[in-house]
Amino acid sequence: MREPIDRSRMLRIAASFTLLLSTIACTVIRDGDDDGGDGPPVVVEPPPPAIVDLLVMVDLDPSATNLAAAHAEVVGSLVRELSGAGVEVRRSAVAPLHERVGSTVPLLGSGDELGTLVQRYSTGDGAAFLSDVGEDDYASLLTLGRTLADAPLYVSEGAPENGQAYFEPPEDGWVVVVLGALAARCGSAPCDAAAIEVASALTATDDAGDAAWLDLPGSAGVPPSRIVHVLITPPEVGDSHAALADACRARPNFPTALLDFMAPSPPFHSQVAEAIVEAGGRARWLDYCAALSSEGEAISAGAAATIATAVRGG
Repeated sequence: MREPIDRSRMLRIAASFTLLLSTIACTVIRDGDDDGGDGPPVVVEPPPPAIVDLLVMVDLDPSATNLAAAHAEVVGSLVRELSGAGVEVRRSAVAPLHERVGSTVPLLGSGDELGTLVQRYSTGDGAAFLSDVGEDDYASLLTLGRTLADAPLYVSEGAPENGQAYFEPPEDGWVVVVLGALAARCGSAPCDAAAIEVASALTATDDAGDAAWLDLPGSAGVPPSRIVHVLITPPEVGDSHAALADACRARPNFPTALLDFMAPSPPFHSQVAEAIVEAGGRARWLDYCAALSSEGEAISAGAAATIATAVRGG
């Protein structure tokens, strides 16, 4: 007759097995002299994570309040894939893509509050606080970048958290996300010409070889090769909403109810990404609809791989 199962013993065995699996996942055991023989095993620890900071420039048009959860899902997926790629996001912040307070582009809150911040600042008192508007999709980013050495994090309308800069001196690199679901704003120039101008500004360097548009606390800057711009915008199908709908519905399991709050866009952000890469920088354009479909995980993983390569100096 079988003896009764000792539940506490089984739990100890299960815990030991789980610990063994986690250890295997974190280390590599190989032949010590690499000759295929029976040399003493050597445990190779994985490299420490690369450390980056993340800035999300988000479109706060009134329609964005209906996209808050979708925006948070897209950026959350990217952050999760970064963790899997060995990249740790140290600090993240959200800022308005277009809106300002006078000439100031504020840091509205931390990145893990993205959905809540979109809802707060796209309508009502939050939108009234952001009373001024920049002229194109990159003007506020370029303005904010030059102030980050001193820019505090806001905790409520008109009230900075403290007098200290939110971001810290840079570590391994920087990530900028441009996020929106409406038509691109190219400014007064044609979009193709504006894309080249934007890329030139984002890849320009100072005397030390660091990005001229990004002024951070501390004495060190970040070269354009270690800054990755991830531009997440709608399919660039011109001005046809029907074409936008067709492009988004073609993505598997895209939530089509979101189409009511999106707008078709001319080619611009994809051109900015291409021009940044051609100028020696790092950038990826992601189709917003694809990022919210069943393809989203793979798309985020591809962007995370680009970031990991860049911030590790590859």
